[in-house]
Amino acid sequence: MSLRRRALPYLCLLPAVALLGAVLFVPIGATFLNAFHEMDPYGNRLAWAGWRNFELTFADQDFRRALWSTVTWTVAVVGLTLLISLVASLHLNRRFALRPLARAILILPWASSLVISAIVWRYIFDGEVGPFNAMLLKLHLIQEPVFWLSTRATSFPAMIAVAVFVSIPFTTTVFLAGLQSVPAELYEAARVDGASALRSFWSVTMPHLREVFAIATIINVIYVFNSFPIVWTMTGGGPANTTDIMMTFLYKKAFTDKQFGVASAQAVIVFLILICFSMLYGALARRKED
Repeated sequence: MSLRRRALPYLCLLPAVALLGAVLFVPIGATFLNAFHEMDPYGNRLAWAGWRNFELTFADQDFRRALWSTVTWTVAVVGLTLLISLVASLHLNRRFALRPLARAILILPWASSLVISAIVWRYIFDGEVGPFNAMLLKLHLIQEPVFWLSTRATSFPAMIAVAVFVSIPFTTTVFLAGLQSVPAELYEAARVDGASALRSFWSVTMPHLREVFAIATIINVIYVFNSFPIVWTMTGGGPANTTDIMMTFLYKKAFTDKQFGVASAQAVIVFLILICFSMLYGALARRKED
């Protein structure tokens, strides 16, 4: 009887495990299997291909460009997000009038759909009717409308700006939680010792935010590296695939070019990269608990 009671909690978990396996592990396993097979345009496996799909992937100049764009995209978005969010959290952590309203407004970009946000920003940057051009023309900063999303030189920075905009709320909230855990007595002791505001920040605030900063960085890297809606909605990876990142390039390879084997190999590469960051996040989380 006691054995049945001990086994009952595990039996209750079986439906959840089965569901998780059906929606997560089965597709992952199928993708790994597809990556080592030749596949027809309908997604059916043909002959065993070995490492051929991976060789084709790394030999593809467009893939290498998409990989480099993804690295640039991730570093720029995460770096700017962390910097701006840290400054914003320091200000929102202070007492001032309408602070609850300011915190509520901060959440709005995070609460809305990424696709909706990207559509709005695509309209803002529109070269013909976009309000961004209208504002710059009115301020005499440009002499004629600029088609911001028509070239990589302007569209890629524009997409980075949008990605930073939608990433700031979450990161700022994480930093705020970390700031509110810093004992006020430490700041009082620093003031008594004659420390300046900058000295208090480096000696009191930053040591307490070190682990929060590391975790926020890893979460943002995973989220931004794996991003799809902003790039796809604003430019579709164009013009001529010059703004593709890994996810949009992979999507085109599978559903436009119908090269499912090569696309699966690319998906495996992305999966392994993200697994490394996830393991790093898990290690940091365990360290924080200890």
